Amino acid sequence: ANGFRYGWIALAAAAALVVAIGVVVVRRETIGPALPDLVIAHVDGHERDALKLRAPVAAAEVDRAFADRGVALKSVPEGISYVHKCPVGGLPTVHMVMPVDDTPVGVVYVTRYRAPGITNFERGAWEGREVPIADGTLVMVGPSASGFDRIEHEWRDAIEGPAQTAAGSR
Repeated sequence: ANGFRYGWIALAAAAALVVAIGVVVVRRETIGPALPDLVIAHVDGHERDALKLRAPVAAAEVDRAFADRGVALKSVPEGISYVHKCPVGGLPTVHMVMPVDDTPVGVVYVTRYRAPGITNFERGAWEGREVPIADGTLVMVGPSASGFDRIEHEWRDAIEGPAQTAAGSR
């Protein structure tokens, strides 16, 4: 009788695990492909006026926005002209604007959601890139992707810390 009872417990535990994995996979699939669209709708809609800003914001303001979202920055990139904690599609984010050669780039760090990989995308007049960094995802959108490599590198260093090289670790 004991073996029969433990068999049911094991079966129930296995079923619960399958349901939990299914929820995570469905959540990733429903957010993943839609995240670029959500970010573009946010940047091009609610935050359109922020794209016009050019005066730099204080590093402490950027640091505080990330800390409020549970992310401790190792450094703060320069050239941020706007920072705000915004919900994008119900996800907690920090939204910034980083002009590159006077061309606005919307930069959104989504906390607690990690994209499966780096994805470049185009939506109408917008070019974009989605990049998993630490426990979140950095999404960049703008009329051109020309500054994306630099911005991605700066934010990877800011969130994860500078990459260590073999020569640098001695």
